[in-house]
Amino acid sequence: MHSAPLERHWIPERVAKFMGDKGIRDRGALVKQNIGVSQTTIYRTFAGDWSGPVSLQVAIAISQWSRLPLAKVFADLVADPVRRR
Repeated sequence: MHSAPLERHWIPERVAKFMGDKGIRDRGALVKQNIGVSQTTIYRTFAGDWSGPVSLQVAIAISQWSRLPLAKVFADLVADPVRRR
């Protein structure tokens, strides 16, 4: 029997505050910041309310862009993992 993989999700309220503190109001504004990932990747990673499954590529890009350690990005913006069905 195989267990289902764990999936991490963004915490929308925290991501919204974090982005708002940096002057980013929506995904389009984040794309314009040119954080090192494509527009398509950002739109696949974040829903309009900043929810969605975590993309490691985007988490790393946010870490580098904001100069926040990756561990802090996960601690502050990512929910504990849940098992996918």
